[in-house]
Amino acid sequence: MNSQYAGEIESERFQANIYIDTYYNRLLAYEGYKNEVVQLMEDAGVVKKDSILDVGCGTGWFLSLLKRQGWIELNGLDISPDMLVIAREMNPSATFYETPIQEISDLPGEGYDVITCLGTLHHMSDIKMVAEKLFFLLKPGGKLIVHEPNEDWFYERSRLWRTIMKLFYAPLRIKNHFRIKALREPWKEVPPSPHHKDIHVDELAATLQHAGFRLVQTEYKNTLTRVLEGMLFRNSVFDRQLYRFICAMDRLFLDKLAGKRGGAAILYLQRPE
Repeated sequence: MNSQYAGEIESERFQANIYIDTYYNRLLAYEGYKNEVVQLMEDAGVVKKDSILDVGCGTGWFLSLLKRQGWIELNGLDISPDMLVIAREMNPSATFYETPIQEISDLPGEGYDVITCLGTLHHMSDIKMVAEKLFFLLKPGGKLIVHEPNEDWFYERSRLWRTIMKLFYAPLRIKNHFRIKALREPWKEVPPSPHHKDIHVDELAATLQHAGFRLVQTEYKNTLTRVLEGMLFRNSVFDRQLYRFICAMDRLFLDKLAGKRGGAAILYLQRPE
């Protein structure tokens, strides 16, 4: 494997044993957005027998979610051997590939019906090459679903909104101070990812379309949820109720008000027939 991925692999080696405990066992927000992706897949007509490849599958949590909801032909791709050990334990019937997508040269069969990239592309240094590989791996008519943090969201771009949000979540941060501190402690030992940068959604969509994809739908979502995603804990009744309220506020009002300044984006694209 090319040495350019060594830094990312080393970072993920440290992350592997704490990733699921941090994001899925303790926090509320991360499972929520992946359920939104599943809903989009169903709305897009993805059926249970379709072959699915999750690029940047990490510990395989999303694939296990798909398995629990009835999907059968599941595949994952990641560069981290440590992450894939956990992914294989969670999904013994799935197929996994330990390789950078940029280095794939052989097409498995006729290609995949669906490819998902969830919080993956902002770890990639060459999005243009990755877009071309995604196009190559999909069957004609296949579906690509991408979920990414939005570089242009209002919290990052507006000092006023950032100040307002900090005042808004201050009581919650005080209430959960010790939980947040304990949650962050193991991550102090994790080396930083060498390439980790939010993506401007319009630029990402343009790159994918230049590779040959047809953009079907873009949703800007998770406006308030993303602000509070590291502060709401699964084992707190109060946090669970607050999370439901925030999700409802996002869905009914805030995502629509924020528009392209939403906290994250889900893109649904197709490879033409």
